[in-house]
Amino acid sequence: MTAFDDSDYLRLDFETPNRPNSGILRAETITSVAPLGPQLGVRDPKFVPDQIAKHLSGGRDVNTFAILDAAKLPGLAEQLEASGLLHRCLFKGKPAAELRDVAPWIVALDHQHPFTRALFTSGDAPWAHWDKAPGIFVRSDGSLDQVWQHFRRFTRVMDERKKWYYFRFWEPAPFAHYIATLSDDHERLMQWFMPRNGISISILAADPQQQTLTKFTYALERREQPHITPFIYDHREASAFRTFRVRCFVKRLDTALCEKNPVFAQVDSLERQQRLTSLTLRAQSLGLGIEKATADYCEAALNCSGQLEADPRVAHYLNSDLHPLDKARLILGTIHAQNS
Repeated sequence: MTAFDDSDYLRLDFETPNRPNSGILRAETITSVAPLGPQLGVRDPKFVPDQIAKHLSGGRDVNTFAILDAAKLPGLAEQLEASGLLHRCLFKGKPAAELRDVAPWIVALDHQHPFTRALFTSGDAPWAHWDKAPGIFVRSDGSLDQVWQHFRRFTRVMDERKKWYYFRFWEPAPFAHYIATLSDDHERLMQWFMPRNGISISILAADPQQQTLTKFTYALERREQPHITPFIYDHREASAFRTFRVRCFVKRLDTALCEKNPVFAQVDSLERQQRLTSLTLRAQSLGLGIEKATADYCEAALNCSGQLEADPRVAHYLNSDLHPLDKARLILGTIHAQNS
């Protein structure tokens, strides 16, 4: 599987999302969110960090749910069963039985329950879940079954070529990035925030690395039951998640190259990442979309004294029938030999 190509399972990685506000999408970001510690021996332990408590509780007849990734929380199904909290797998039938240990689960949170505290606790203990970024939170006046019904429609989606995918929308940072790109897209926002069953929805995504929580709310009031079109995974999703994956890759590559190249590390961080983004997109356009091939191409370009593709040896490799990994390896080797 390449770094940026589609797969049958639309897995998204982590990156700090952009958070614009618009007339119809409200995005409220709480910063400096300090997760809970183990609180061992504390008589009255906290269950939710103070900075975000009001955003996850309060409000008449409003409930808080979490949609959690069992792949990130081993034994999640058993934990939920033992907790006594209302919960349900977002998959049904055979997929629910076969994929229960990697499936998304929705749970109605009790703000005085140990499981809720675990979701906001940081640390190495197996029950401390905050650092794992296991899912998103939902605030709604609906029941668990009503919220389950709404989000189930996004678990498996069809694209414009009529190919089906499992859609991991519950991964918080990429989901927040994606929703932010829909700030003026009424059709998509209605699909996410105006369930057909008439309940209200707001979605919250935490970013443990940045210590933030962002709450997304659709700003238009529901005056009548809207006509909600079927959700088709199209250029909007493809573009948003492709941009997200590139940003994630560029951040990792920037860190690696700074460790290898002290001169490059002295360049302004924003300038470095802009340059690497440009090179990454160029590598993809040349068919070097596998992460290792992209990384080797970028390193070669940064170490080349002139225009990389003007070198006839580089042009020869790019035009050959070699595997992308071999092309990039030979290109990088050529530049290293030239500089030695």
